[in-house]
Amino acid sequence: KCSFCFQADTLGKKEKNFPHGMMKIDLFKKTVDQLKEFPDKIKKIKIGNHGEPTLHPKISELIEYAKKSKTADIVEVFTNGSKLEPILNEKIVKAGLQRINISLEGLTDERYMEVAGVKQDFSKIISGVKNLYETKERLKSELIIYVKVADEAHALKDASKKGFSMTESEKNYFYKTFGPICDEIF
Repeated sequence: KCSFCFQADTLGKKEKNFPHGMMKIDLFKKTVDQLKEFPDKIKKIKIGNHGEPTLHPKISELIEYAKKSKTADIVEVFTNGSKLEPILNEKIVKAGLQRINISLEGLTDERYMEVAGVKQDFSKIISGVKNLYETKERLKSELIIYVKVADEAHALKDASKKGFSMTESEKNYFYKTFGPICDEIF
């Protein structure tokens, strides 16, 4: 859980009586069904943005329900990519995911720790994205894989809020590493 996400603010959530945990699948289905009541089809159903959706044990069921409902033109997921692994990748591709936005907070384990306050194994993120790309190709899925990196960031725990800007060599590394294993890159 990234420390800059509002989900990490347990005190603030408690003060505002904000529920903690995963969305129940029945509530998700009810929400998707209610979206059908709009006069026009919804453009997108976005799963994520407020926590890491790949932590949800039923993420593939959520995707499949949203896709099969034909409520929206696109079903997409926002993720940090840390949980992408072969079994999950196969499930989300088969569920009909149409777009995945993978947002990276750095290009090394150390940068992740400085910016997000989370220990990451960046090589596993690369492997997970590569496997997702290979899975979508093998299954002939129309899934669009979009990878972006924070090119400007600040250290979380540094009182001076030390800033980071990607160097040209880091940008080259990013494009060289992810360009061949994604459909869109920024």
